[in-house]
Amino acid sequence: MDYTVLNQCINYLQTVSSTIVTTYTAKRELSSFHLHKESHSEIKEVILPQEVTPTYSKIDIDTLLKKKLGEHLVKFANIMEQSFKKEDLSIFYQNIHTLTTYPKKMTLKKQLFSVYTAAYYDSGKNSITVDIDEIENTLSHELLHMASSILPTKESNVEYCGFSQTFPNKSIADGINEGYTEILNNRYFCHDEGLADSYRYNMDVALNLEKIIGQEKMESLYLHADLFGLVKGLKKYATEDEIMEFIASSDYLYHHLDDGKINNNKDRLIRKCLKQVNKFLITSFSHKMNKLSNEGKITVEEETKKIAEFICYIKPNVKSENKIYQVMSEKEIDSLLNIVFIPPISNEQSIKRSI
Repeated sequence: MDYTVLNQCINYLQTVSSTIVTTYTAKRELSSFHLHKESHSEIKEVILPQEVTPTYSKIDIDTLLKKKLGEHLVKFANIMEQSFKKEDLSIFYQNIHTLTTYPKKMTLKKQLFSVYTAAYYDSGKNSITVDIDEIENTLSHELLHMASSILPTKESNVEYCGFSQTFPNKSIADGINEGYTEILNNRYFCHDEGLADSYRYNMDVALNLEKIIGQEKMESLYLHADLFGLVKGLKKYATEDEIMEFIASSDYLYHHLDDGKINNNKDRLIRKCLKQVNKFLITSFSHKMNKLSNEGKITVEEETKKIAEFICYIKPNVKSENKIYQVMSEKEIDSLLNIVFIPPISNEQSIKRSI
């Protein structure tokens, strides 16, 4: 295989702009991270409640207009119907008509706190509370959470929201879910230039994940709250252990990239998680291209070009307030690519390797 294009792109990686990370930790987080990683084996397959699945509905415009922020809800509903297939909107149709919105003036919170929550979705009540002054910037993001949430029932102790699953004492895939929610928000509703850099990092990860799964498929999985299906799709290119470690690493980064201070333990763990996320994305995408090449669906030249382009999307360096993390060196990327191109991949053969 000709590595000329790959090497040129790898050299270019050093100039790619970085993502800002502010972090803080305590020693106990090292052990809690390992426990969190193990908990991801509990990912549940979604079985939609009977009332969600039967028939596709239509938006009742008159009913929506009577709600608070009714015009915003109608605009959102119209875009959803124009952008997605009806079979992907069962949860959305189920939730939109029972949704309650609470627009509030949050001037005091702005004055008292440097960081405050301008809007949030409560799946238990199927309600959205939003700062009146931030409706244009925040409402569509929360409405996407509504459109992809299976409301809690007495029979289930798991809450499903997009790609995240919340159990009584833990949650799974929050980072991927928040990142992908904002991708869809930017793609179909609005573009917020004021996003925090750590939020953009989660978007970068989710967008690269979409390149592996495919846009149409990943959007459908999100709207069906189907993390189980996402993992199943990734198993074509990675082992279950690798997928679980990737989810755990992205979760840890999501919850801690905005922390204020840093110590040695947190520094080591952040480096480990950043490297793991990049390794997973690069190897999984490369295995997908390798598989397509082996099946004759793309040429070796196309395979090389696509992998090189994908590598250029990956963030090689991440900044904190005091340092720059070199997440992936040229040597590490070369090593990963050498591993990727040794074994062919088939649908029947499970991938067993250690990186």
